[in-house]
Amino acid sequence: MENLAKKVQADRRRINLSEHFEQKYWTKSFGVNGKQLEGGVEKVGNTASRSARNQIL
Repeated sequence: MENLAKKVQADRRRINLSEHFEQKYWTKSFGVNGKQLEGGVEKVGNTASRSARNQIL
């Protein structure tokens, strides 16, 4: 049985498009819309580094 009390910290080095709250966070952080974020992740991967951000924009 899954332990629901156990909390796992999100990995802020990765962009997880499966989670709505993460999509919202990263689109606001990068100043892009959802389609631009998805395209950028497809292009450069899910790493949220500064260089990846520049390539997404």
